[in-house]
Amino acid sequence: MSNTTAVAGDRMATVFRHATVVTINDGREVLRDADLLVEDDRISAIGHDLDVPAGTVEVDASGGILMPGMIDTHRHMWQTVVRGRAANWTISRYFAWCTRNQHAFRPDDVHAGNHLSALEAFEAGITTTVDWSHGLQTVEHANAAVDALERSRGRFVLAYGNMFAPAVKWATTEAFRDFVERRLRSRDPIGLQLAIDVTGDPSFPEGPAFDVARELGVGVGVTSHTGILGRPARRGHPRIRQHRLVPEHRARGLHRPALLRVLA
Repeated sequence: MSNTTAVAGDRMATVFRHATVVTINDGREVLRDADLLVEDDRISAIGHDLDVPAGTVEVDASGGILMPGMIDTHRHMWQTVVRGRAANWTISRYFAWCTRNQHAFRPDDVHAGNHLSALEAFEAGITTTVDWSHGLQTVEHANAAVDALERSRGRFVLAYGNMFAPAVKWATTEAFRDFVERRLRSRDPIGLQLAIDVTGDPSFPEGPAFDVARELGVGVGVTSHTGILGRPARRGHPRIRQHRLVPEHRARGLHRPALLRVLA
């Protein structure tokens, strides 16, 4: 937006004229032929024929739609560099391909995938993305992922995962804790959660990873893929309930908003 802003008083200001504005007010109003004023990084006014400060740049948004940015809660950004390859695959074939090939991904490949994915998300109106980054084989891969997210200048949550090892193997390491402290503590607008696939093992081996999340004060994103790769349908779901993570997340110190389930 740098080429459509100007200084209005002490603020950078842009007004979009004659747009269809989708609001998020209590009435969920849709305003036709409306104006929207942005000052610095805030929407300061919405209405018709707005008076704006001197120096405000005006953008003719006739025929366009202005709406809140959408949120993508589960995107494998690092895999964007191979997007399209698996368009007609079953989920089992996708996992088999990952097992055979994705060890070859270098940190540079993760960086390229994340950056390209972020640009595609912006193009589609998505301004906040949970990057389900389950290919972080090493901390170097994780650093590359965060570098790309920072470069992209959006809002992201890095869901740190490693499909090549059980969560207890990487989440409990000093290298992981050091990464969190160095790269993601108070690093708004990039948040952190752990990306964990709960397998349904009766011993609940994922438990120590949940404990680490509690200690670090971060959320946990959970997938529970069922009916594939020899897993009986819905075997993972009862394990989460049995260990009192759903609905009583406080059993492991995780408050309700901290646990995001993606079931497949």
